[in-house]
Amino acid sequence: MTKGEIYCDSHEDTAYNDCVSNCIARASCDLLESFLCEGVREPAILACYYDCPSEPLTFTCDDGYVISNYEVCDASEDCPDGSDEFGCSVFTCENGEKIPLNEQCDGKQDCLAGSDELGCPMFTCDNGQEVRLNKECDGTPDCDDGSDEMGCPVYAEPTCPE
Repeated sequence: MTKGEIYCDSHEDTAYNDCVSNCIARASCDLLESFLCEGVREPAILACYYDCPSEPLTFTCDDGYVISNYEVCDASEDCPDGSDEFGCSVFTCENGEKIPLNEQCDGKQDCLAGSDELGCPMFTCDNGQEVRLNKECDGTPDCDDGSDEMGCPVYAEPTCPE
């Protein structure tokens, strides 16, 4: 993670969220301005929410078996042939259990003994307090002195014409 990258640990990445994000990213500036500034619920923007599949997309295993796309790379073999876990990045817990790599150092104990949360990169606040590195520049002060949010890139807020 680089400084200024926003880390959202409370939202799951899903095919639906990716679809909506990509749809909105393709919207014209005029549409976005009317949506954000005037509260106009443009059909083109609303279509991003309604046209994207709300049901999980499917994954076809190498043996032809079909599973939900959400079951791919979840550190659990859901395909009879295990092809949903081929080439996935995993973290191996101290007890040998495997979890998806993105669950390591996420602030939640996923391994039985908590080994996925040991030795994680930390940010040292100006007052000496330590917080997880992914909390730096995430838009929320986590250090008691707020130093994890100092010197972060400033992103322009959308401005509306008067």
